[in-house]
Amino acid sequence: MKNQKSKIKNQNYKFVIASPDLSERSNLMRLLRRFTSRNDSQFSFYYLLFTICYLLVTSAFGVTTSFWKITDFKECKLENIEIEDGICSPGRKIEPLWDNIEVYIWAIFPYKNCIYIGTGDEGKVYKLKDNKTSLLFDTKETGVLSLAVFKNDIYIGTASNGIIFKIDKNGNSSIFKETEQEYIWDIVFDEKGNLYAATGTQGKILKINRTGKMEVFYETGTLNCSFLRYKNGTFYAGTGEDGLVFKIDKTGTGRCIYDAPEDEIFGIIPTDTAIFFAATSDTSSSIYKLSKNNTVEKIWHISTTIRGLTDELLCAADNRLYEIKGLNKDRLIHEFDGEISCLTKNFIGTSKIGKLYKLKDSYVKQGTLTSPAYEVTGVAKWGKLSFEGKGDIIFETSSGNIKKSEKTWEQWRKIEEQGNIKSSSARFIKWRATLKAKGCGLKEVCVSYLPQNERPRIEDITITTSEKNKGMRNITWKAQDPNDDKLEFNLYFKSKDSKKWVTIKEEISDTFYLIDKSSFPDGDYYFKVSASDLPSNPPEHSFTGSKISEPYLMDNTPPVIKIRKSGKSLYFNVIDKLSYIKSFHYSLDGAKWNLLFPIDGIFDSKQERFEIDISKTTTLVIKAEDSEGNIAFARENL
Repeated sequence: MKNQKSKIKNQNYKFVIASPDLSERSNLMRLLRRFTSRNDSQFSFYYLLFTICYLLVTSAFGVTTSFWKITDFKECKLENIEIEDGICSPGRKIEPLWDNIEVYIWAIFPYKNCIYIGTGDEGKVYKLKDNKTSLLFDTKETGVLSLAVFKNDIYIGTASNGIIFKIDKNGNSSIFKETEQEYIWDIVFDEKGNLYAATGTQGKILKINRTGKMEVFYETGTLNCSFLRYKNGTFYAGTGEDGLVFKIDKTGTGRCIYDAPEDEIFGIIPTDTAIFFAATSDTSSSIYKLSKNNTVEKIWHISTTIRGLTDELLCAADNRLYEIKGLNKDRLIHEFDGEISCLTKNFIGTSKIGKLYKLKDSYVKQGTLTSPAYEVTGVAKWGKLSFEGKGDIIFETSSGNIKKSEKTWEQWRKIEEQGNIKSSSARFIKWRATLKAKGCGLKEVCVSYLPQNERPRIEDITITTSEKNKGMRNITWKAQDPNDDKLEFNLYFKSKDSKKWVTIKEEISDTFYLIDKSSFPDGDYYFKVSASDLPSNPPEHSFTGSKISEPYLMDNTPPVIKIRKSGKSLYFNVIDKLSYIKSFHYSLDGAKWNLLFPIDGIFDSKQERFEIDISKTTTLVIKAEDSEGNIAFARENL
């Protein structure tokens, strides 16, 4: 079977085109790449020819047809599917052994023809033999965290009182040791039958001999020693905080050999040439390789938690089982219904949905993968489905308009022989592929669709005075097109009392336009901006959207200044018909301009009064400006 799997990877994959009208660009580019590999004199001619053809096809289809392509299937729902080197194929068989949805599986220990299962939150141990499961022992503790067997005696590590129980070969149960710790995270034995317990919350490794005598073997200096491994006279320990890995000899002398950036060590695999270990945190986990020359290399990474690593480099992460194949290479073996909480050899335990499985060496006859729901802009008409792969593959699609309620979606509809998608136009779509027989392999899936054209929107119109020229007005607007179409704009105006719109400018490509204020007689005006998606759509499918501004005042007339003398003061009455008075300045005998506030102390109306002391002045010049930038001057000789 392994040879068969290798053949699939090494064979040339045929790109199965089920969309002759919408895949022309892919075909042309594929042919172009073929000719670019040639060195003969015909290369230049073919390159030019195919480039022209490609551009013609792009211009014909690029503005209307869209494509949804999947090449990374790890976001799909997998049923009996494995993924390696980006290729999906029917996976290895998974044999369900035990189903108890009320428990969490924290420990698995296969021994001889039995499997012992440690659970929480009730702290029970179950025995599976001859496909029958029975309750072996109820610890009455919070949970069973670890299991080990030595000379037919079963040892059980528990939480949260740190008690180690023993069940002898005759089935008699007893307390082997009360450790005065809280958690017995792991248990291992040496050749003499001494028990070593990784504990919390003081991070100690305890040594307990056959008679129950206990001593502290090693202190990690952390709260929890979460993992312990013994091989060839050496202990390897990992911590539940700080991500520390220790190497300890039989005398209890040890040192930290690596400080991982992740929080917890969840598996250590010593080999003849290197040490592999898994380090995990809530959102990121890695597998490292520590070589004999003490160099450390991160060989695999995943953005979730790891809950197990076996000697065969099987790795449990979230609800998926992986086989680590090398540097950044893996095989996704299986996706389970529940989160994996325990992995021992080829036995997998899940929690929240408490089940026990066995990974087999044989392969299933068929597998299914279902894509995530894909959302288009608005509603789309579905075109054709094309794929890259080989073998007997059956595709179906389903569409709907509510992402979180797929019960309202249409039933699955089989893809026609020519790749036509039969699902109705909708906002969401997903596909399902069933891979049959050993030779199936799927590398890429592409769905073509025609988004329903939606009307462009003008969201805001703003009119401001130009910073460079106060006589100019800058009209700006914000536009949005749900289809990301290229837009062009028309700009119109009309006076407040008119019903007819007058065109200022058509086919504007920018979202602003500059107008001269003096071109408009005094009064209130409306400005309208219309947006058209015609540059990206055929005329019969194009849409126009528009928006009208708030009334905007055009005032080109300066204020009127009236002067009255009374005693040693001059009084000025400044009046503007349309705009409020913005500022008032005066100059005495040709000196600098001075700002003067109104008699009432604030500029806030179309008429303001001012007073100036002229007892020591011979010449007075004044200027008044309204809010539209119109300025009036006056001169008084005293």
